[in-house]
Amino acid sequence: MKNGRYATAPMFRTQTGWSMNSRRAAVISKRFWTENTMQPRRFGKHKWVAVTKEDGFFGDELLIDVAESPWGPWRTVNRSRYEPRHGSEMGNSYQPILLPHRDANGDLTVVIAQNAWIWQRALDSPRLYRPSVLTVDWPFPD
Repeated sequence: MKNGRYATAPMFRTQTGWSMNSRRAAVISKRFWTENTMQPRRFGKHKWVAVTKEDGFFGDELLIDVAESPWGPWRTVNRSRYEPRHGSEMGNSYQPILLPHRDANGDLTVVIAQNAWIWQRALDSPRLYRPSVLTVDWPFPD
C-alpha cells in the first residue's frame, strides 16, 4: 500500500520479501500466546530498549528487552511479575509504555494501563481505571 492510498490492495510480508497474495504471508513473531505489543525506544546512540507485557490483558510478566537495532535480534534482560495494584481478581493491566527518558536515578520509567475485568466495576469505582507508573533498573552497565 502506498502512503495515503487506502483503496490500494494490501501487501503481505513473505519469507523472501512482499506479496499481494495473503496465502504467502509469513509469521514474523511467535512470541507469546495472544499478543506482543513491543514498542522499541532508543536511548543514546546504540541502545534500543523495549518493555512488553506477556500476552497483554492475560499475562502477568513484564519483560525488558534490548537490541543493537530496532528490528533486533532482541535479548530479554529482565523478567518480573506484574500484578495490578488492586489485585488480579479485581483488575487487569495492559499496554506498558516505556517513557523515552531515564529517571533521576538513571532507571527506566514504565507507564502501564490498568482496568477492571468487569467494566461495570470500573464505572462504579473509577480508581480501578487508572494507569500505574513504575521504574525498572537500567539494563546496561554505565
